[in-house]
Amino acid sequence: MYYKEFLRVRKIFTGFAICLVALFVLILVFSGHVSGSVGESARVPHGAVVASAAQTDAGHGPSAGIQIQGESDKAPIEILFAIAGFAAAIFGMVIGCALASENAGHLEVAWTRPASRVGYGLRVTLVDAIGIVTMFAFVLALSAALITIKGWWPDIHTDAASVPLAARLFAFPFAWYGLVAALTASLRGGAGLVAGLSWPVASIAIVLEKLHPQSILGKILTVVNAINPLLYVSFSDTESTASSAIRALVSGQVAAIAALACIAVFGVAVSLLQWRRLEA
Repeated sequence: MYYKEFLRVRKIFTGFAICLVALFVLILVFSGHVSGSVGESARVPHGAVVASAAQTDAGHGPSAGIQIQGESDKAPIEILFAIAGFAAAIFGMVIGCALASENAGHLEVAWTRPASRVGYGLRVTLVDAIGIVTMFAFVLALSAALITIKGWWPDIHTDAASVPLAARLFAFPFAWYGLVAALTASLRGGAGLVAGLSWPVASIAIVLEKLHPQSILGKILTVVNAINPLLYVSFSDTESTASSAIRALVSGQVAAIAALACIAVFGVAVSLLQWRRLEA
């Protein structure tokens, strides 16, 4: 029964892959004038904004934009995982309407022994999860191939925080998938619109909370943003030899990873609960 979802995910993955490979080729062609290294002008400077998402200002709450901060003039390796994470999150947002697509027209009718609806939904979710992992790995491989071809590896640096930062970005698309699944599982139409609007709405919610932290709206958004995946994908890559600073950074990453995992699991559970109660 899950073969239908496999075909759906494969079709969407193929479309994404074609677009990404085309982008890969364009980057290779138009960056041909760049020499074997990134060079000073192409390196990520201190405080460079690398992706649109949520940033947490220590002691000041969330604000828009992911910001990688570091004293080095080399690009942090986390930028590769950021690209893969955001691409996989967009992919997860699209396939997150899996259960809603089952509702189109009518729910399934089987002239065989009844099967568990929750079991079927879990198998669909597993297929989608494998698709997200594959997309993450595919984008990561493309990024690594680009860096290898251009000879940019000497301009990439890693540190003690790279692993937890990478894990956070890996968890991000699953959290987004869970959120979209929870929002769309009981819909019989318009699931694509809801999924598409979820990202800008989540971004606006973070900005409004930052602008009006003490207002009633700000306090409501503080609660709402607790399940907003964008709130947990910011990070600060601060180079420090102090073990206490590293432990504090890693501890923050672990908390963010746990929050993203909870959003993913909770979202899938809510989606299955809604879907199980629908009538054909």
